[in-house]
Amino acid sequence: MPDQTLSSYFVGVASLFGAYYVQSITFPLIEGGSVAARELKEHATSMSHDHFSNSTQFTVYKEGGAGKYLPPRDVFELAKRVAPPIILRVAASSVAFFCAGITQTYFALYQTNNLRR
Repeated sequence: MPDQTLSSYFVGVASLFGAYYVQSITFPLIEGGSVAARELKEHATSMSHDHFSNSTQFTVYKEGGAGKYLPPRDVFELAKRVAPPIILRVAASSVAFFCAGITQTYFALYQTNNLRR
């Protein structure tokens, strides 16, 4: 087992956030289809860093059109709407943790091998 250092932990945490961020860019595209893809392009080209002014991209609902929310009729419809985004984010965070673990271990091994030389 390689010795972990502060720099290897930093690399692991940075790769965790980086991997999740890269995957999260595609969430609106996967969840909302073509309307979300257009809004994602508009969001990416805008230079505003204010999250609340750009949060309209996440109000895409297929049933009522863009920006029109229709509440679920029953529990099964609620589960149908809520399950895919939650599963997508859990899968993305799992992949991000896996990538962070690999990156951190590789970096620690690299440091250990360089110290022995």
